[in-house]
Amino acid sequence: MNRVALALLLAAGADAFGSAPPPDLSRFERAQSLLARRGGRLVDGPHVGFLVRGEQASHEVRLDAAGCYAAFAVAARQVADVDLFVHAAEGIRLDEDVRPEAYPVVRICVPAAGVRVWVVVRMHQGAGEYVLGVSRVSAGTPIETASALREEGQTAGPDPHTVAPQIWPTGQRGASLTEAQ
Repeated sequence: MNRVALALLLAAGADAFGSAPPPDLSRFERAQSLLARRGGRLVDGPHVGFLVRGEQASHEVRLDAAGCYAAFAVAARQVADVDLFVHAAEGIRLDEDVRPEAYPVVRICVPAAGVRVWVVVRMHQGAGEYVLGVSRVSAGTPIETASALREEGQTAGPDPHTVAPQIWPTGQRGASLTEAQ
């Protein structure tokens, strides 16, 4: 390579070598905006990651107040299915969203401030970036975000997360946190 070409490449910076563009947060922002219109407030995130089919990533989240939260992820357009799981510090699965879509959302209600949970994002079908967030919501707030994010205005079925939430479920679904310890 001659010196002029090398100088041009160096002057162009990392973009000349194919660095990735920043993640597209617009769909995440639309999901968060939907939750905000329903009284939600982002308390953790956005966390951006990249997964291929079968991989998963764990994100530790500290919930600073008693109450309910919506953990939600938005996957890149080429991703067909992402799943979301929430686990207590003891490893007990609290809830999951394994519906076949790229916009999973899970409600978790905690009895006290300072509770740590792990939100696990699993790439079920496809490969690409995801963006994860956690918003504080009231107990009865509908947290479905998929219908607002689907292309071409398609409507979603009923939100399974609008029912009265379980407060800190354990492996026996419905037991208290102290029973799990």
